[in-house]
Amino acid sequence: DWPKNSRRGVDWSMVLLFVATTPIGNALESDKSGIISTVFTLVEPIVKGMSPLVYIVIVLAFFLILTQFAHNVVIAIAFAPTFLTIGASIGVNIAFLSAMICVIAQTAFLTPGSSATGAIVHGNTRWVEVKQAYFVGIVGILIGVICIITLYPTGALLF
Repeated sequence: DWPKNSRRGVDWSMVLLFVATTPIGNALESDKSGIISTVFTLVEPIVKGMSPLVYIVIVLAFFLILTQFAHNVVIAIAFAPTFLTIGASIGVNIAFLSAMICVIAQTAFLTPGSSATGAIVHGNTRWVEVKQAYFVGIVGILIGVICIITLYPTGALLF
């Protein structure tokens, strides 16, 4: 019952959830954590000589899967610069890959930890049943993948 629930006011548990994710994002981005340099060291030797298309598919699959379980903005901020740098070294158009990463990272709806939207949908069981939340998450993922499949040929023509 949307009208009744919306008049009840602010759901402070959702506000606290958003506030709690900010320090986690900062920690992942920090040079002291070593996460970005470790990923770069592990991935660079594997992708040497890899086809740009294969690299793009692997990177997008990485973001698609990881952002379903960890906060999409944090993952994009922490890992995109590294993957874009590596991609540039093998001839990938990084402007185009950046756009695709942004689209695919926005498909993070599956779990509460995946995004702010996922947290709102999964965290408010008074308005949305758990079964509905997972269904909407899967539909959102499929729509994002369809957008990427459509974006790739269009972007390849433009870039």
